[in-house]
Amino acid sequence: MRHVCSYFSQCGVGAAVVPPPSQGKGYFMHLNTATAEPGECASLESRPGTQCLQFFPHNTGAADDVLSTWVKEYDMANPSGKLKLFKGISGGGGLGSWELHNVNLNMTQKARVVFEGVRGTSPSKAGFSVGEMNLSVTKCPQHIWHIRNITGLLATTPAGGKLYSPCFLSPIGYSFQAVYLNGQSDCPGYMATYFHLTSGPSDHKLKWPCPWQQVTTVLMDQQSDIRQQMNMHCMVTTDPDNKSSDSKWDDPTKVVSKVTMSDGSCYYRCPNFGTSSFITHSRLKSRNFIKGNDAFFLFSLEVVFCPSSDTSYLLVLQRLPCSAVDVDPD
Repeated sequence: MRHVCSYFSQCGVGAAVVPPPSQGKGYFMHLNTATAEPGECASLESRPGTQCLQFFPHNTGAADDVLSTWVKEYDMANPSGKLKLFKGISGGGGLGSWELHNVNLNMTQKARVVFEGVRGTSPSKAGFSVGEMNLSVTKCPQHIWHIRNITGLLATTPAGGKLYSPCFLSPIGYSFQAVYLNGQSDCPGYMATYFHLTSGPSDHKLKWPCPWQQVTTVLMDQQSDIRQQMNMHCMVTTDPDNKSSDSKWDDPTKVVSKVTMSDGSCYYRCPNFGTSSFITHSRLKSRNFIKGNDAFFLFSLEVVFCPSSDTSYLLVLQRLPCSAVDVDPD
């Protein structure tokens, strides 16, 4: 094992890059908070020139242990670097799994990413592990849906059975929800994905029907080398001028499909839109779409364009195959 702390001379106690076992591949960073003294830390720095940071932490430390993501920027005024905190993750989650995190860095100066683990004052039996770190010149997805035991769902969920995601908010305030299905009877052997606009806190400030917002869903290929990932994508754009689909994109409170949660809270949900043949079951089980019995869906909802006379040709409908966008017949 070797120490990886590359700045802060007082850091580095208990930090190591751990090599894989002989039968496996890859490396992860581990801060042993069980042996570190309170306040001691360890850091790992990246190379500069990236925008989106993706990594998998595994948190088994105490509740007040903290894993922080910093950016160290260099400019004329700060030749030795100036630190800016982007995200802090507390320990003691108790989930017992690797969790996906994305951080938009938006670095404009020469910069480096710094992971810093700090032990709190509570007793700890383990610590933080950080694995499969990737940096890419792209915008991070807005939301992550972690589906656990997806192999069990594939084996036990009948065609048309549904699993709903939490409700997510877009940057401008539209609320939406995704639904996963093992498949439909008209497209056997496929996994389906659909979306609903849902009621949210900013509905009174938004335009309805929802105009020209593109919902993007990505089933993540969890290949550790981002250069070899082959994610599955599905994109659907709301069209306020399509009168046959108004109810899907109108104010959810007007549609009056009320959903009551187990805790007594409720919200409203529009009819869904999506595809019945997002990915075949056989392909879902290939590559690394499922890893550690988990799958990750990534979502974004953002404006794409405003149609005008010179772009109207983009809106011409074409006949599409089975894998095309369609509506769940529920």
